[in-house]
Amino acid sequence: IPVALGGESIVYNLPGIHSGLHLTRQLIANIYLGKVTSWNDRAIANLNKGTRLPNLPIIVVHRSDGSGTTYIFTDFLSHVSPAWKKTVGVGKSVNWPAPSSVGGKGNEGVSGQVNNSPGSIGYVELAYAVENHMDSAALQNQAGDWVNDSPAGVASAAATKPGISAQNFSIVDSGCASCYPIAGYSWAVVFQNMADRGRARLIHDVLSYVVGNDGQRIAGTLDYVPLPQNVQNTARGALKRMHF
Repeated sequence: IPVALGGESIVYNLPGIHSGLHLTRQLIANIYLGKVTSWNDRAIANLNKGTRLPNLPIIVVHRSDGSGTTYIFTDFLSHVSPAWKKTVGVGKSVNWPAPSSVGGKGNEGVSGQVNNSPGSIGYVELAYAVENHMDSAALQNQAGDWVNDSPAGVASAAATKPGISAQNFSIVDSGCASCYPIAGYSWAVVFQNMADRGRARLIHDVLSYVVGNDGQRIAGTLDYVPLPQNVQNTARGALKRMHF
């Protein structure tokens, strides 16, 4: 059941640089592959002329626990980097190749590692980055435009794929000018048949509220993006297959 839609911010800790950092899609992949290891690397400097980048090693922070957040991020990396797709791939938990890689449990663990480690870079949900006032990079999307993680950019990415299913749902690296490239859906997985009929009905009713208009309005106030109407319809159709 698709229940939420959001973006993933690329957050960083660079002393004296709290805004204006620009990173391309390929550059993010090369950082996470361990091919770009210093913040004053020419590839980063050429994108950020006028910004005095420190001579600091890049500490690559990732989720240590299996997560949908990691799935979306590695799906993005696999779309933009053939090397990543071939050597690492997509998953909720992967073997991180950069020698400087460190893990943190949950968004809070990643943000804690980033906040406490000058020179670090990581990925967290947009809502978490906003709530914790974290510095985040502007990314160059597939269309060549520079975009910051925002509900509008996530909604644009979702609009490029009007039909999704539990087997076909990726909206990373979408091609429109306003699309934010690291975006995706969160899902709830439920049994179609449950022995406890009362519990099944309760789960059905809760999820019906979550994917309905009232629940999705709340999502919009929490830096998530309300599910598009067609995706709400997909969710309702899936819920009808529950037996209770």
